[in-house]
Amino acid sequence: MRIINLALSFFISLNVNAQLLEGTLMFVGFNADGLDGFAIVSLVDIPANSTIYFSDNEWNGSAIGFGGAFINTTEGIITWSTGVNFIPAGTVVIFNSTSDDADLDYGASVGSISGEINLNASDEVLYAYLGTDDVTPT
Repeated sequence: MRIINLALSFFISLNVNAQLLEGTLMFVGFNADGLDGFAIVSLVDIPANSTIYFSDNEWNGSAIGFGGAFINTTEGIITWSTGVNFIPAGTVVIFNSTSDDADLDYGASVGSISGEINLNASDEVLYAYLGTDDVTPT
């Protein structure tokens, strides 16, 4: 019985540690020239089959859960599906040609993406978030 409890508590702790929280991704690259692109590094393991959204839509300034929302949803959104394998902490993921999904270089170095973002060289913010959908961050 102790072995079962130990194994169960180990599984639960792995599951809790595998959750993505604020600050677990860091942007390490931003290219607003040409076909655009960006890069992130994960500071924790990312669970398999995760969906993470990236958007350059404007935010209203309020906190999520307290009226925070995108002012509009007409700019750009990338949906990143991480794939069937977990992504180890420290992995750098590069997103190429994000402004043109018909470009041969369009995609991510890990997993797959859909959607487009046209990044500007000034006055631009790029958000990474989890959500119930691509316009509702949680």
